[in-house]
Amino acid sequence: MPSRKSLLFLCLLLPVALSAQKLDLIPDARQPTPVVAPASTEAELALKIIQVPKDLKVNLWAAEPMLANPVAIDVDERGRVFVSETYRYRTSTLDIRHYMDMLELDLSSRNIEDRAALIKSVFEEEADQFKIESEVIRILEDTDGDGKADYSGIFADGFNDPLSGIASGVLAKNGKVWFTTIPSLWLLEEGDTPRTASKQTEIARGFGVHFGYTGHDLHGLIFGPDGKLYFSIGDRGTHIRTKEGNLIDLPDEGAVFRCDPDGSNLEVFAKGLRNPQELAFDEYGNLFTFDNDCDNGDSERLVYIAEGSDTGWRNGYQYSLLGGAGPWMLESMWTPRHEGQPEYIIPPIANIEDGPSGVAYYPGTGLHPRYQGHFFVCQFRGSIASSGIYTYTLKPKGASFELDDKQLFLKGVLPTDVTFAPDGKLYLSDWTPGWPKSTKGRIYTVEHAETEAGDLVKQTEALISQRMKSRSTSELLNLLAYPDWRVRLEAQFELVRQETDPALLYDQAKGGIFGFNQMHATWALGQLVPGNKKAAGYILKLAKEGTPEVKAQALKLVGDHGLAQGYQTLIAALDDDSDRIKYHAALSLGKLGNPEAAEALLGLLLLNNDRDVYLRHAAVKGLVGCVNKSMLDKASTSPFRALRIGALLTYRWLKDPAVARFLQDSDVTL
Repeated sequence: MPSRKSLLFLCLLLPVALSAQKLDLIPDARQPTPVVAPASTEAELALKIIQVPKDLKVNLWAAEPMLANPVAIDVDERGRVFVSETYRYRTSTLDIRHYMDMLELDLSSRNIEDRAALIKSVFEEEADQFKIESEVIRILEDTDGDGKADYSGIFADGFNDPLSGIASGVLAKNGKVWFTTIPSLWLLEEGDTPRTASKQTEIARGFGVHFGYTGHDLHGLIFGPDGKLYFSIGDRGTHIRTKEGNLIDLPDEGAVFRCDPDGSNLEVFAKGLRNPQELAFDEYGNLFTFDNDCDNGDSERLVYIAEGSDTGWRNGYQYSLLGGAGPWMLESMWTPRHEGQPEYIIPPIANIEDGPSGVAYYPGTGLHPRYQGHFFVCQFRGSIASSGIYTYTLKPKGASFELDDKQLFLKGVLPTDVTFAPDGKLYLSDWTPGWPKSTKGRIYTVEHAETEAGDLVKQTEALISQRMKSRSTSELLNLLAYPDWRVRLEAQFELVRQETDPALLYDQAKGGIFGFNQMHATWALGQLVPGNKKAAGYILKLAKEGTPEVKAQALKLVGDHGLAQGYQTLIAALDDDSDRIKYHAALSLGKLGNPEAAEALLGLLLLNNDRDVYLRHAAVKGLVGCVNKSMLDKASTSPFRALRIGALLTYRWLKDPAVARFLQDSDVTL
């Protein structure tokens, strides 16, 4: 056995073993000003090879020199297109695969300060070159209404921190633009000077612990029906102290976060992801992502992002000494649920096509009605021959979903992002062929000519462009049932801003026949709950008497807002026939933190008997919040495996040493 002195000596040697070796940056003409190719006929020629269903039409909306290297796009209520453009990709934002001599040092970084120090120690005098290139937010506009952009300008730049990643996420709304580029989440505000960000505020910082793979950046910006801002990061990792003083320490995995629009109340929503490039909500408030594979024989994954879940990926698997991504491949953690898979993970719904990047959910108007309920997913594979856009539909399965159908929607481009504009058209950004950045970029639109000319599309565009502030409460309440999700959501947010009488919202939410007005009225009540006892009371009523979907959302809100008066309602909901209702009730019991709920949650585990992994997850997270050690100890020795595995998973989340007792369990899988 080594002596204490020898162990101390080895510890002193460790920093030497990981000391920085001087590396040279790969030579490149790094420019402080973006270089964009001149106009040509290439984009028009490329248009001819794009294929879509016969009743749809593709048009070129913008091309170089109006933009280059588009990573993400968004269209605001005025029809202006905001583009996040990268000029640092693989020249100032490095890919570890090109600098493998510093892999161990990179993996050892625990926060962005470590990575900043690594840049200085490894690249020495060349470290200043990391400050030359800047990412750009560009604004494009069709000012004359001819269907093509005629204005291009830089909305914001100066994103040239040595730690800066690629410009990856952009979300534009009412003169404000949220922008993600490692290491920060930014809020950019348009002031008196049109088309320019007069104010740039860093509202969160601490993302991008590792160099890792480029593209595994900070992205996925989207507003949820709760009014929160959601976004994602790849496995470059996070170490951040929030405005409230809470530490988020996830240095070796991707995650989904949510916060208030000003960056406050930042929290982890889910973790264990590899590179969830974008996020999408469906009209029922369910959150999904399409995660990328690790290039070791696995496949991409369609993931239902269960709150508080861990999907299992860790950055170190990519470089496993075992080879082949270690346990990720050995235990098939990337496949839908199967026997022998690690029990702590939430597996994907389905495996899908390679290279998912941009994602959009059909809002309800614009294209043909056959696209209701469809996710549009860009498949970016470096070649136009193998890239395109697929559509996916899902159907309920227990507390979660399963894949219903998938179809190739478009091919012939290298799409990075996709979104739906107020004019009803689908907009997509084209990287142009190849993996490296270039000096080119395009935006195309897809339209359904017959639908495009219809009154509903024109009405939708008018409602979105005119915004909601001037509308009466009665008008806004009626718009909660509008066919387009975007209109419904903006009407909901305006009702909240106006502090509408909760009784009026409750009248919309209740009722025996389901309609989307019920969902949005319920979400609006949830947004009003802080400081509004009347709204809280109506949420408690809906948790008992609402239609199934409304009841599920109300049960969720009971937990989100810590409404302890709803405890018995949550307990009763664990016996509901609907797995979805039981799922939300169990999660909310964990948020209330009443230890007495443990018995009912263990009963749910027993009844579920490991049938539904999402329902088990909800029960376990409920137990984690309740922290009833005596009940867990009893469950850990139960003759029923469903209770023992539930106890084990709960101990795991709590980081309780009691997990060790399962080394003696008669079931070797535990």
